[in-house]
Amino acid sequence: ATDVALPESTARALGLKFGPKVRVMTAAGPAEAWMTRLDEVTVGGLRRTNVRASITSGEFNGILLGMSFLKDYALQQQDGKLMIREDYPADQ
Repeated sequence: ATDVALPESTARALGLKFGPKVRVMTAAGPAEAWMTRLDEVTVGGLRRTNVRASITSGEFNGILLGMSFLKDYALQQQDGKLMIREDYPADQ
């Protein structure tokens, strides 16, 4: 996913602002969504602020982490687990 994505019911429960309506492509096909910004996203010890997100008109359980959050981290799949860690340059 390009952006962090969350369902409309979750966005309303969190009091998020609904921005411009856009058309997005999901695993289930085209859908309507609203653009928004998340003040903060924290997963374990990883934290980012001002993260771009989309609010989907369809419902699903949870929140999908998209590249608008994950782009700042190194991702590695190992033994059936996805490891997310800070991405430090090789010379450090």
